[in-house]
This record gives sequence, structure tokens and C-alpha cells, in this order.
Amino acid sequence: GLEDVTLHVDTYEVGKEIKNDPDWSEHIGADKEITKIDYPATPIYSDINGENAEFSTDAPTDMPFVYTILEDSTVSIAVNPAYEGELPSEIIIPDSITVDGVTYPVSTIGEDGFKDQTEIESVIIPETIDSIADGAFEGCTGIEDITLQGTDIPTLGEDVFEGLEDVTLHVDTYEVGKEI
Repeated sequence: GLEDVTLHVDTYEVGKEIKNDPDWSEHIGADKEITKIDYPATPIYSDINGENAEFSTDAPTDMPFVYTILEDSTVSIAVNPAYEGELPSEIIIPDSITVDGVTYPVSTIGEDGFKDQTEIESVIIPETIDSIADGAFEGCTGIEDITLQGTDIPTLGEDVFEGLEDVTLHVDTYEVGKEI
């Protein structure tokens, strides 16, 4: 019989419970469990507002953001390396993106996600962001203001703000007594 079952999923509906679906258990055996689910590896690209999102295996040159679907059905965001336009001086990280009718919360700013984007002067980070990966804003020497929306400070990786000087951190909602 089957020992370890990996399910490869081309399209995934957020919130759908696959592991305990009766249709699957009758095919793999009632006493077996799906031990791993592989989510779509195809990146998602969007415009500067997080709109017009689309899956694409080829990086479009007119879409500035690229998203990677994470295991918890959220996405990480980064600058699309193939983007041929110029980023605006103010970046507003979207709190979610919708592609093919499925909405994915944006939870992470990816590793080296905005690295060396010197034209950026300010960044607004939504409360859905719970982690900012290594080097996310490294070398973004133009950044003067970072605004965190919400009360929780994201987990920070290494060298997130390496090379930045004189940055003002704005926290939209601040709990008195909370240590930052």
C-alpha cells in the first residue's frame, strides 16, 4: 500500500481542505493521509497597485511585482527583475492580490525583494505583512520613510535595511506599552 502521499496541485482554492476530503481518502486508503501538498510553482505578476494579477511562466516586462505562493496560501512579494519600467517613489505594498478568482493575502516581503531599488523614497507596509525577509530593502538608499500599518511589527530577517540612513519609521496603530 501507499506509505507517503504527495499531492501535486495545479490550481488551489484557498480555504479548501484537501487532506481530509472523503473523495481523496477512498482513493489513497482510509488509513492513509496526504503528507505533503505541492502548491502552484508558477509565479503571479501584477501592476503597481496589485491589480490585473496573472499567473505567468514568462516574466512580463510591464508588471512590476512578482508573487510566490507560500504553503499557508499567502504570498510573498518582490520586484519583478524583468520589469522595464521605473518604480514610483512611493511603494504601497498591497494587502492581497486576486488572480483567477482566488484572493491571496500578502504576508511576506521576499528575500532581496526590493534590493537596490534606489528610486524608492517611501514604503507603506500593510498589517498583513508578518515577515520581511533577508535583504528585502538592502541598498534602497533613497528610502526616507517606512510606514507600518497595524499593531504587530513584522519579523525581520538579516540585513533588511542595510545601507539605509536617516529613515523615519511610522507606526499607524501603536499599542501603549508595546515594545518595538
